[in-house]
Amino acid sequence: MKKKNKLVIATALCIFLVISTLNVYGVDTKNDKELQSKISGINGKQYIEIPGTTILITLWEEQLENGIIVPYYSISIDGKVVRTVQPSYELGLRYAYFDPLQFVPAVDSQLTAGSDTHLYIVQFLTQPLEEFENAIVALGGNVRHYIAQFAYLVEMSESVKMQVEELPYVRWIGPYHPAYRLEEFMLENLKTAYNDYPFQRYNIQVSFFALFTLYLYRSFAYIIN
Repeated sequence: MKKKNKLVIATALCIFLVISTLNVYGVDTKNDKELQSKISGINGKQYIEIPGTTILITLWEEQLENGIIVPYYSISIDGKVVRTVQPSYELGLRYAYFDPLQFVPAVDSQLTAGSDTHLYIVQFLTQPLEEFENAIVALGGNVRHYIAQFAYLVEMSESVKMQVEELPYVRWIGPYHPAYRLEEFMLENLKTAYNDYPFQRYNIQVSFFALFTLYLYRSFAYIIN
């Protein structure tokens, strides 16, 4: 039965990507004058310079009155702070909400990414900048789309992944499991997939690459026939 389930799931996932992300927001404190006045006196700052630009990212943490430590970042261009944010690093996947540095939810073994899967979630320390995407592409990665919060879905080889991990503004990289792409019904009825899946209607998202691949496949089949 497990082999049949895998066959049905593989077929469903071959060229389709279910809309899998929801919006999650950080708090923009750009206009918080009290916070802005405190920035110069904060300890433990980290600075990240973006090569070839005048962009400077500043990271720090503050302790609230209740003892909770909260992160902040600011982005400066030409020495001027253009945005200061108290970020939420909670990934807003349809499958689950989680901060990957705190925990990553368990995934059924039938729905985990295999060694031949080269899709990854790449989360940054700040909102994604154009320079982040350019750097990933220059290394050989293919940025598919944005994932809330502060992340991209990236297609890349293992060797490229190792290089992307070294970028100073990358916070976390993890596999984009097939489980993350499935609707709730498919996850809840995994054990009876062979019987239940073929008779359902699905909301699907198809990538341009998948459509192009399908077009080539059909064109090639037509020529052969």
